[in-house]
Amino acid sequence: CKWGEYLAETIAMRGTMGAMMAAGEMSMVRELIQHTCRGTALADIEKAIRTSQLFWEGPDGYMYMKTETWALQTRALSTLADESDVDNDDLRTWLPQPDELIYIAVHE
Repeated sequence: CKWGEYLAETIAMRGTMGAMMAAGEMSMVRELIQHTCRGTALADIEKAIRTSQLFWEGPDGYMYMKTETWALQTRALSTLADESDVDNDDLRTWLPQPDELIYIAVHE
């Protein structure tokens, strides 16, 4: 996956996957994830973060999105689409604290 070439895909898939989720089509979400950069990122999320050049940050601290946030969204979407039961303790190991989530919502 050539990360710098997939900005349009990343942006477009948010709407597509959101519509699929709203329609209750989680099997389609699972299938689509595997055919996008998000699916590739799940295999090696750290590499995706290191090699991504998709995102920007302005001098005032506001940004389009940090690559770590994109990775978080990817992992959360994959977790929601997974048919198995969610382990709350496992979620707590990778979900940010509420104050960090609020910061992300305000600045990204």
